[in-house]
This record gives sequence, structure tokens and C-alpha cells, in this order.
Amino acid sequence: MNDAGKTKWKKLHMHIDIKQTLTYPDKKLKQMFKGEPRDIRDFLVAELRKGFDYLPFGECGNRGPDGMCAGHEVEEKETEVKP
Repeated sequence: MNDAGKTKWKKLHMHIDIKQTLTYPDKKLKQMFKGEPRDIRDFLVAELRKGFDYLPFGECGNRGPDGMCAGHEVEEKETEVKP
């Protein structure tokens, strides 16, 4: 099969809006993150200071300028090409 029948796929991490997350009560922050609410808030503020508006879930080594996952290429998968 030639390249016309293949699609490049990207995996994207889900993300949270940092500013919105900072409005959450301590109880909710403790449900979302490990650590104490004050430390969690300090971490989130530090991410904002880096210029990030979003925080991806999990480890992401490819963040865009806004902090969202910019995608991770995965194996090409064959797709059906219809004439």
C-alpha cells in the first residue's frame, strides 16, 4: 500500500485550564493532585509564570506555547481509501 492509504496519528494528552483550577476549593484540588493545596496552588502559579495557561495530564514532553500537549506521533495506521 502506498502513502496515500496511510494516516499519521497523534496522541494528545488531556489538559486542565490552570486559572480555572486555581478557583477550586482545597478539597477538590486534593482529589486532583498529590500534595497539600498550598503546594498545588504554588505549582500552578509557577506554571502560569512560565507563560502556560494549560496543564496536560500525565507526563508530556511536547507542550505548546500555551502549555497544552502539542501531540505525540504514533505508528502510522492504514486507513481505507475510497475512490
